[in-house]
Amino acid sequence: MSDTEQDSISTMTQTEIEFEDILTALEDCATDTLESKDYISFSALMDLHLNDLNVYSDEEKTQLMQKLYDIFVENHELVYEIGWDLPEIVFRFLDAEWQPITSRLREQEQIVLSMKIFDVISAFGNPKELLLTCCELLRNLRKGEEYDEELIESSDEALQFYYRVTPLKSFIVKFHCLTQLLVACLARNKTIYPSKFLSKKIIHIHQGLHPT
Repeated sequence: MSDTEQDSISTMTQTEIEFEDILTALEDCATDTLESKDYISFSALMDLHLNDLNVYSDEEKTQLMQKLYDIFVENHELVYEIGWDLPEIVFRFLDAEWQPITSRLREQEQIVLSMKIFDVISAFGNPKELLLTCCELLRNLRKGEEYDEELIESSDEALQFYYRVTPLKSFIVKFHCLTQLLVACLARNKTIYPSKFLSKKIIHIHQGLHPT
């Protein structure tokens, strides 16, 4: 993507661009990036269009996640170069506002797609960079913001349960994704002193479970 194209896109908001054009832009940018080796351009485009996910409907958010997954499955080089930036991008989807769903986790598309994207990151991302990313995210991991009590009390029993468990559920899903990624990166990473290296990572896992 040229500087002129980036400047043109940056002057527009998500709502001013047709949604299908955003999907196309992500796909085209991924292809162009592999030719130009300007991987940061794709990260910049994600930041532009995925900064405020609440402007999208649930269906659109799901399509965006599916598009990212499809891109990463087909572009392992891109995942290797920008993998350090991807966990936080995925977490934006988990933190976004979704219509209340009372089904099990495995039936919630944002959860399923988040884990599928993390699987790709684990397999093809740069393990050394991702280890640093995991440690930073684990250290700062916190339970999500609680829903308003008035909203909870005015809802039916199923929705009350959803509102009460969602903040913790988001924390658990994030923690699971990060620890699985951490294990995968440790397995792929070459180090002379693995036990010393692992001990540092355990400290960050403990900090994620017991924030101060």
